[in-house]
Amino acid sequence: MVHAMISSTIQDLLSDRNAIIKAFEGIKFVEIIGAAPVRNVGYSASPYLVTIDMAKRCDLFILLLGGRYGLELPNKKSATEVEFDAAYQADPTKILVFEKQVPQTDPKQKRFIKRVTSYYKGYWFIPYESTHDLQRVVLNSFEYWINERVCVGHKLNYFDHFIRIAIQKSPMPTAKVFYKVEEDYIELKYFIFKKVYAIHFEKKELINDFWGCIALLDGYFINWQKSA
Repeated sequence: MVHAMISSTIQDLLSDRNAIIKAFEGIKFVEIIGAAPVRNVGYSASPYLVTIDMAKRCDLFILLLGGRYGLELPNKKSATEVEFDAAYQADPTKILVFEKQVPQTDPKQKRFIKRVTSYYKGYWFIPYESTHDLQRVVLNSFEYWINERVCVGHKLNYFDHFIRIAIQKSPMPTAKVFYKVEEDYIELKYFIFKKVYAIHFEKKELINDFWGCIALLDGYFINWQKSA
């Protein structure tokens, strides 16, 4: 089973969440999890602990961004942003982002949206206006995601995913890449026209800024291409 979690504010996006549930009704190997209107199992724990655990353990994390920032926790982050952080730290490649086009957006929600959809450090997101549009783009995105996922498998950890993406990229058609994983960092070595280019990524940095490190790698590629 693919456990797909819906994460969003609820009061303003309840119909959107329902639309996603209906979209997946015909796909028997997908089980939707999350808060209302999904609640079909009781848990002997607080909603905070349950949803954070769901975000960490789910196979697919569907983030819906509307105009409301939502309930703020003691750390001043919304429940949705905390769930996003948990999913991101577990596996940055399991997140799909959809933004509803609304007339007004809370200031804190604007900041969160900017963070999530940043060109270099965030996610490719799909805007939508109606629940019908949402169902279509979610299913299209899921089809692409599941095809890619099947090729990867489920035994990769956080740093494996970084290596998987990094070694698929290449600064030159003839470049060869090798990697080494140490306790605190990952080293990538590229052999280009008899020259060796090495770059280190601290694991702490990768945890804090996964996609930013991928963007940084692309920046190195540009410089190496110029020198080559």
